[in-house]
Amino acid sequence: MSESSCKIISINIERDKHHDRVLPFLQREQPDIVCMQEIYGGEAERYQYELGMRGVFSPMTLVSSTYIKGAMHVQGVAIFSRHQLLNVRSPIYAGYKNRIPIYINKDPKTYNHVLLSCDVEKDGD
Repeated sequence: MSESSCKIISINIERDKHHDRVLPFLQREQPDIVCMQEIYGGEAERYQYELGMRGVFSPMTLVSSTYIKGAMHVQGVAIFSRHQLLNVRSPIYAGYKNRIPIYINKDPKTYNHVLLSCDVEKDGD
């Protein structure tokens, strides 16, 4: 088995507060794997495209838009990888297994607690 390094970056995107800094940072750093928390589903698709990575997204809650009154966004966690994603798992360890709740001001009962994980294959390992 060969040893090869893997650059991993984990970041809380805080919904839509840091895109102007995070995307250029990730493009400059060129990580193998990126883990994001508090990311909107639509933004997860954008990051996957912009970074040229494979990605998985797991929803946690519905949140109100800060820009469009009445609009809602699905917020969750995501993993992006330059390498193949295997055995993706996304169990809900607290919350609702059959629905995505609407977030209400830091109330832990208004979001699903998700553990998104996977295996990544790099250079055959």
